Amino acid sequence: MSEGSELNVYRILSAVFGVLGLAIMVKVILARPFEYAVGESFIMDELTLPTPFYTFHFKPITLFTILGFLYWTLGLEGFRNYFVKFPRVVKRLIIIFLATAAFVMMYEFIQNFFMWTSFYIMYGGDLDKLYHQINPAMPKPVNFNFISKMFAMFFAGSLYGLHFFMRMEKATNNVIKG
Repeated sequence: MSEGSELNVYRILSAVFGVLGLAIMVKVILARPFEYAVGESFIMDELTLPTPFYTFHFKPITLFTILGFLYWTLGLEGFRNYFVKFPRVVKRLIIIFLATAAFVMMYEFIQNFFMWTSFYIMYGGDLDKLYHQINPAMPKPVNFNFISKMFAMFFAGSLYGLHFFMRMEKATNNVIKG
């Protein structure tokens, strides 16, 4: 398979996963347009994917984060030839931005995980129904499961972006030296 064909496969798969993620978002929002806590509608229902071997059950947020991660990673790979042409300073700035994003998202994910665990220990109940409103300026509380999975997706995407651009920079340096 030529490099152009390979990149087209990545682009097509990225588009497919992006459209599927968007479809899940639209389906969930239309099914439950009003919610008490942000993200609650992504947690309360289940999507089933029957196969001949097993029926998979996913919360919409779980499937959305998987599809979002695939959209991001395959999109980066599909447009690799465009990114290679960026000036070195731009690529370095993207690496710095992605490293900062990874740090922030890791912190938020861990903070939410510990708050989620603490709330469960203190109040018990269904983990999917736990939410918080720490910031009084927020108009609605936020569901812990929803926001933790979103932060995990952004963290993983930032890490893959770092890997992608570092790999590209290493390959560029090897070509220049070689």
